[in-house]
Amino acid sequence: MSNFRIYVGTYEKYNNGSIAGAWVDIEDMTEQEFAEAIEELHSDEEDPEYMFQDYEVPEAFQNLVSEHGIDDEFWHIKDWYNEQSETQQEAFDAFVNLGNDPDPVRFEDAYLGQYDSEAEFCEQLYDETGQLENIDQTLLNCIDWDMVWSSTLTYEFEFENGFVFRNY
Repeated sequence: MSNFRIYVGTYEKYNNGSIAGAWVDIEDMTEQEFAEAIEELHSDEEDPEYMFQDYEVPEAFQNLVSEHGIDDEFWHIKDWYNEQSETQQEAFDAFVNLGNDPDPVRFEDAYLGQYDSEAEFCEQLYDETGQLENIDQTLLNCIDWDMVWSSTLTYEFEFENGFVFRNY
């Protein structure tokens, strides 16, 4: 099943008591192909005013489609999204779910990886930056990494569904 489908009707049909239209699978369509498909779908009207009555799109795209239209960036972002791995797509959805704009460039700059917990990310970050090199192993076992996250790193980073992002 496609991740990208839109039910396209027209305002004229709707205003006359009909929701006649069809689901259009746009997974592999370009913007031009979509325009041609819906023009053909509603060729029974002279100048149809399209109504996007329902849509099934990934979570990150929810604000890019409305009854009245599709955001100009939708097609570019959809193509980029479809080229990503499933994990990258899930991370992008989490990034947008945090309130960020669905911007692939900003996402790629902010995305730091997938972790089981904030604590796991903290420990790895401090280890990779060399901040743990001179600490005795006994003391390392005493560090409350959840506390480090909540008291220090939560201002610099965001955690959503296992994904970590820089907070700009």
